[in-house]
Amino acid sequence: MLLNIDSIRECTESEGIGKRFAIWTQGCMKRCRNCCNTQMQPIIKKKYYRL
Repeated sequence: MLLNIDSIRECTESEGIGKRFAIWTQGCMKRCRNCCNTQMQPIIKKKYYRL
């Protein structure tokens, strides 16, 4: 299985209270209204990681 990773944040506080590690994947076909990460919606190759 491959993950298409847009970015990895070793320390983020923007996703709620407290510090956390975050992995952001690239590509989403849901197209939710009010999406806060529209730049990550297109299905384009970024960095593939094998699981």
